[in-house]
Amino acid sequence: MLAAVYRGLKDEEKERETLTQIAEAASDEPDVYERLMELESNRKNWPAVFTNAARCLAVNPLVPYVHSYLGMASEELGRVPQAIDSYRTVLKLEPRSEEHTSELQSLRHLVCRLLLEK
Repeated sequence: MLAAVYRGLKDEEKERETLTQIAEAASDEPDVYERLMELESNRKNWPAVFTNAARCLAVNPLVPYVHSYLGMASEELGRVPQAIDSYRTVLKLEPRSEEHTSELQSLRHLVCRLLLEK
């Protein structure tokens, strides 16, 4: 795939453009949506992160880190209720293992902070 070539060449702009064209033409490309979420979050392009997270969740709603991206984008876009819902979903889906404890605790604090600010 052309996007993979651009990624190998470390040309993120061309990779992003190619992946965006694929995402707009297809409705079942979770790998494309996931990579776009990563690229767009690095650029702080929150509307694009939101769009690609929603696309990805339409294909597979059981991926915790995609809900994290949706929560982050929602929060940055001022969609606090949706951010809270997304973060709560992460907490429900994420396994309760010791290696994730501090990350999950931080997420719980974030949900509480958002609820208090609401």
